[in-house]
Formats: sequence, C-alpha cells, structure tokens
Amino acid sequence: MIQHTNLNWNYQHICKIRIEKHLHIRNNSRQKGENMIGLILDIIGVATGTIGMVVAGLSYRDKRFIAAKQYLEAFGDPDFLGARKHVYNTPPCDMDIRDEQASLVVNFFHEWGLLAKRRYLPMWVFKDANKAAVIRQYEMLSQNIQKKRESLNDDTYAAGFTWLYKKLGGNAIMD
Repeated sequence: MIQHTNLNWNYQHICKIRIEKHLHIRNNSRQKGENMIGLILDIIGVATGTIGMVVAGLSYRDKRFIAAKQYLEAFGDPDFLGARKHVYNTPPCDMDIRDEQASLVVNFFHEWGLLAKRRYLPMWVFKDANKAAVIRQYEMLSQNIQKKRESLNDDTYAAGFTWLYKKLGGNAIMD
C-alpha cells in the first residue's frame, strides 16, 4: 500500500508538472503573441508618425511655393507696375507723403517683407528675382518713408520694407 501511495503521489506529481509546463508553454506563447501584436502596433505607429511629418513638411513647402507664386504674380500686376514706374520717374525730393502710387509701392514691399521675415515667403524670391528693384525702390522712397514716419509718429511704418532692404544688402542710412 505504501508503494501504491508512492506511485499515486508520483503520478500526481508528474501530471501536475506536465500541466504546469503545458500552461507555462501556453502562457509563453500567449505572451509571445501579445508581444508580436505590440511590436506590430509600434511599427504602425512609427510609420504613421513618419508619414505625418513628411506630409506636414510637403504642405509647408507647397505653401511657401504658393506664396512665392502669388508674390511674383503681384509684382507683375499692371497697377503695381504703374506705381513703380511713377516712383522711378519722380525725384525723391518731389514726392509727397500722400502720394498714392508711392504708398502702394511701400505697402507692397512692407507686406511681402513681413511675410519673408516670418518665413512664409522664401528669400530667394527677392534675391534671385528682383533684388535690384527692391533696393532701388527703397532708396528712392527712403525720404518719403522717413517723412511719413515722422508725420504719423510711427517708427514701424514700412518696417517690413526696411527689413527686406537691409536683408538684401541695401546700405542707406535711416534713423
């Protein structure tokens, strides 16, 4: 009987060990499956984030391209060309601060200068396309800009145009 009890205990012990091993194997395979699913989800997350960053970068580049295109189109606008021609043909000392044509040119370059300063418009548009025109227009209008600042008591009048002029390498001295 003692022997039979020993055999029974051994058999129970062996069965218990086999069941534990089986459960351990199942748990390990379940953990491996869960780990695999987690890994796949991580890879999908990284891929989604990367694609999102690429799309955002392309969108930013496209917006800058659109802004450059709009600038170049506006630069060729007949009204603006007429205003520039007026500024070229009027001596700076004869230009009145209420001159609408001069104000049109100043405001045009002020606004586009602000966009370039905030990096919405790439600087190559000015450097490659019409650097000389911007510098020449500014130098012809600098007295007018200074008078307008004094009359308005506003040092920020045409600040974008002034920034653009300096950025392009202009060297007129303004207070």
